[in-house]
Amino acid sequence: MEPTTIRVRVRCFSHLRYELGTDAFDLELPAGSTLGQASERILERAAGKLEGLPFRMALNGEFSEAGATLSAGDEVALIPPVQGG
Repeated sequence: MEPTTIRVRVRCFSHLRYELGTDAFDLELPAGSTLGQASERILERAAGKLEGLPFRMALNGEFSEAGATLSAGDEVALIPPVQGG
Protein backbone atom coordinates (compact mmCIF):
# COMPACT_ATOMS: atom_id res chain seq x y z
CA MET A 1 0.00 0.00 0.00
CA GLU A 2 1.35 3.42 -0.99
CA PRO A 3 1.85 6.00 1.76
CA THR A 4 -0.70 8.82 1.80
CA THR A 5 1.80 11.43 2.98
CA ILE A 6 5.46 12.23 2.48
CA ARG A 7 7.92 14.18 4.58
CA VAL A 8 10.47 16.50 2.99
CA ARG A 9 13.25 18.53 4.61
CA VAL A 10 13.13 22.28 3.96
CA ARG A 11 16.41 24.18 4.30
CA CYS A 12 16.47 27.98 4.56
CA PHE A 13 19.43 30.12 3.56
CA SER A 14 20.68 33.64 4.23
CA HIS A 15 18.09 36.13 5.51
CA LEU A 16 15.25 33.65 4.89
CA ARG A 17 16.41 31.55 7.84
CA TYR A 18 16.30 34.63 10.08
CA GLU A 19 12.79 35.50 8.93
CA LEU A 20 11.59 31.96 9.64
CA GLY A 21 13.61 31.55 12.82
CA THR A 22 15.23 28.29 11.71
CA ASP A 23 17.66 26.96 9.15
CA ALA A 24 15.64 23.78 8.50
CA PHE A 25 12.32 22.09 9.21
CA ASP A 26 10.34 19.07 8.07
CA LEU A 27 7.20 19.51 6.01
CA GLU A 28 4.54 16.83 5.67
CA LEU A 29 2.61 16.81 2.39
CA PRO A 30 0.17 14.53 0.59
CA ALA A 31 1.91 11.90 -1.54
CA GLY A 32 2.30 13.12 -5.12
CA SER A 33 2.70 16.78 -4.10
CA THR A 34 4.67 19.14 -6.29
CA LEU A 35 7.31 21.72 -5.49
CA GLY A 36 4.69 24.41 -6.15
CA GLN A 37 2.37 22.87 -3.58
CA ALA A 38 5.24 22.73 -1.10
CA SER A 39 5.86 26.43 -1.77
CA GLU A 40 2.23 27.21 -0.93
CA ARG A 41 2.48 25.27 2.35
CA ILE A 42 5.77 26.97 3.24
CA LEU A 43 4.23 30.41 2.64
CA GLU A 44 1.23 29.45 4.81
CA ARG A 45 3.55 28.30 7.57
CA ALA A 46 5.59 31.52 7.29
CA ALA A 47 2.46 33.56 8.12
CA GLY A 48 3.49 36.57 6.04
CA LYS A 49 7.17 36.62 7.07
CA LEU A 50 8.31 35.86 3.51
CA GLU A 51 5.88 38.21 1.78
CA GLY A 52 7.71 40.39 -0.71
CA LEU A 53 11.00 38.52 -0.27
CA PRO A 54 12.27 36.97 -3.51
CA PHE A 55 13.59 33.43 -3.43
CA ARG A 56 13.94 30.38 -5.63
CA MET A 57 13.42 26.79 -4.69
CA ALA A 58 15.80 23.94 -5.32
CA LEU A 59 14.93 20.26 -5.14
CA ASN A 60 17.77 17.99 -4.04
CA GLY A 61 20.37 20.60 -4.95
CA GLU A 62 18.97 21.57 -8.37
CA PHE A 63 16.77 24.54 -9.22
CA SER A 64 13.45 23.03 -10.28
CA GLU A 65 10.10 24.05 -11.72
CA ALA A 66 6.93 24.23 -9.65
CA GLY A 67 5.54 21.09 -11.31
CA ALA A 68 8.38 18.84 -10.09
CA THR A 69 6.96 15.94 -8.07
CA LEU A 70 8.30 15.43 -4.56
CA SER A 71 9.24 12.12 -2.96
CA ALA A 72 9.65 11.18 0.68
CA GLY A 73 13.03 12.29 1.99
CA ASP A 74 13.60 14.99 -0.64
CA GLU A 75 15.36 18.19 0.32
CA VAL A 76 13.77 21.50 -0.67
CA ALA A 77 15.96 24.60 -0.36
CA LEU A 78 14.76 28.21 -0.14
CA ILE A 79 17.46 30.31 -1.78
CA PRO A 80 17.39 34.12 -2.00
CA PRO A 81 18.99 35.96 -4.92
CA VAL A 82 22.76 36.08 -4.76
CA GLN A 83 24.33 39.52 -4.58
CA GLY A 84 27.95 40.32 -5.01
CA GLY A 85 30.32 42.94 -6.01
